[in-house]
Amino acid sequence: MNHDAFTLTASSLNRLVSCNKTPGLQYLLMQGGRILFEHVAGKASFEANRPVKSDTVFNACSVTKTFTSLAILQLAAQGKINIDENAAVYSGYIPAERNITVRQLLSHTSGIANPVPLKWIYLQDEPFSEASFMKTIACRHLKFTAAPW
Repeated sequence: MNHDAFTLTASSLNRLVSCNKTPGLQYLLMQGGRILFEHVAGKASFEANRPVKSDTVFNACSVTKTFTSLAILQLAAQGKINIDENAAVYSGYIPAERNITVRQLLSHTSGIANPVPLKWIYLQDEPFSEASFMKTIACRHLKFTAAPW
């Protein structure tokens, strides 16, 4: 993208906020590990009158299922992951003895209970640690309601 394209993108993103399409947003365009364009706009919290900053944490919730599924299927197409293999091979949080496959996780047939969604949301203001968050989630909420099918 050239400089004019970034200006147009920033203008479009600002318009989303000013036209009340979203209260706030972060936009990051990367290529090869390098940030090409970054833009923040709007409010992270109306109550605290806190603006969105580049380190503001947003909760993506179930939207991430689409991205995760796409990434896993792309890895499978490249032969880097086998969706019919025990998911414990790829994750240290799933008990190997349950013999849950990646396919079963993707299709919600693993037998893992779906807790109240808010239990999965990261609400702290401190920096996010994936390892700590996943350990907490696995310890507190990895409950099995049925055998995988």
